[in-house]
Amino acid sequence: MPGRPTIIYCAANAGQAHVLRMMLEECGITAWVEGQAGQESAHDWSSMPQVMVGEQDAQDARIIAAAFDERTRHGSASDSNSPYELVPEVWSAWPICPQCGERRAARCPVCSLSGTDFPLADIQDVADGERVLLVCSACDDHFLPEWNRRCHRCGHDYGDGWEAAAPVEIVRVGLNPRAIAVAAVMLTGVLALGAYFYVLFSSRAG
Repeated sequence: MPGRPTIIYCAANAGQAHVLRMMLEECGITAWVEGQAGQESAHDWSSMPQVMVGEQDAQDARIIAAAFDERTRHGSASDSNSPYELVPEVWSAWPICPQCGERRAARCPVCSLSGTDFPLADIQDVADGERVLLVCSACDDHFLPEWNRRCHRCGHDYGDGWEAAAPVEIVRVGLNPRAIAVAAVMLTGVLALGAYFYVLFSSRAG
């Protein structure tokens, strides 16, 4: 990281901060986000996600951040409120089904929204490889995806992941004709007995 860490932008939310970070990196400026784990508040700038760069990049980064802020606040009415649409990015290495080629469904662990077209938020280098973060349109935040176990098109089993709840099976119980006949005889007997007592009590009352 070149120079002393310098705050160049306080974002409204974590998603907006990461969009600006990606814009800066595309311009060759190393940037990172801090303060995203805390509770974000529009009345307390210190609790908002902060985009930071090295001191020697601060001047150029502030120019980019100012243009980003202007576009975010004064976008056209038809634009979505989600800042990720300012820099749409698709993960080119999205997992696909080896049998039918369908994209593997991912799920947000926060709100359980699932889909196959979440925008890419970040790819982080970790000890065992890379960790991919996607953007949830419902939560307006980035997340580590949970993957489905079975392909929703062909049913291919990936061997791990979450499974959709199985549909409720409706069991149809067939009626035995003999049971129907017995029930009909019993009903006839009850009606006949009721008619007998009705006539009996009516004659006594008369």
